[in-house]
Amino acid sequence: MSKNFSFVNPQLMGVKSIKDVQQRMLKLIERDLQRNGHLSPTAGVTMPSRSEPRAEITVEELPPPSSVKRTSDRAEITVEELPPPSVDKPISVERLTAPNYQSTIEAMHSEAQMQNPNTFDKQYEAKRYEALKESEGVRLESYKDTNGLTTVGIGFNMEDSTARATWEKAMRGTNMVDKFDDVKSGTTKISQENARALFDVSVRNAEQEVDSAFDVPLNSYQRIALVSLAYNNPALLGPNLRAAINNGDFLTALDEILNRSNKNKHKGIQNRREREAKLFSGGAHTTNELYAMLDPDTTRVA
Repeated sequence: MSKNFSFVNPQLMGVKSIKDVQQRMLKLIERDLQRNGHLSPTAGVTMPSRSEPRAEITVEELPPPSSVKRTSDRAEITVEELPPPSVDKPISVERLTAPNYQSTIEAMHSEAQMQNPNTFDKQYEAKRYEALKESEGVRLESYKDTNGLTTVGIGFNMEDSTARATWEKAMRGTNMVDKFDDVKSGTTKISQENARALFDVSVRNAEQEVDSAFDVPLNSYQRIALVSLAYNNPALLGPNLRAAINNGDFLTALDEILNRSNKNKHKGIQNRREREAKLFSGGAHTTNELYAMLDPDTTRVA
């Protein structure tokens, strides 16, 4: 018995990140194994598409040998990343047996995004870029930020221990790959394209921080707000914020973002926290409404 699960761009299924897709598929599989002792032929969601690249997962139930007492079913998962219609050759095919299906799915997504990045959830990436560009600004010449750190582009910290490696990865194949020191010293400027390339590589660290901090599904706006916090400073994803979100207490999460993530009460930082809080709430509330939703003693930073 086998069952195919197909999904297109995660946005179209109500999930907003690669991690959400993985969790949804794993929960479907685990639910059937736990409830029925086998994989249900009705499990999963099929959303065929002719125009969009999709990932197809085939789950096949394998009966145990007749001479061995049956204790549980095994599931074998074939994961194949199917290319856009214009591409003839599939990107990859991997085959593993449960319980290693999570690593199969993760490997599929990693390879698919690396080999075919232009078709991978671009709507989310565009929203994330615009949100962080608004908060960070774009500077084509290096400068000292409020902490005295040499910075360039969209908040790219050139003092970080990984900065040079990130730079080389982002600038690979361009004439800027060996210009790190020149840009850092201020003798050379970067282009808008260079700034975007640096952002696209460096923001992955913030995405990883969010992935490791939260184990509940996040919609795109919630995730972008949290990525913005982590991009500003990973320490902003503190234990109280993590606990609130993982427990579904979004009001406390808003309080953490608005009132407890700006230790020095800096007006510019508070403006950013307010944008992040509005994003986290889906943009449905004004800043004053968000403050009013919290404790009456909470006051907006003047």
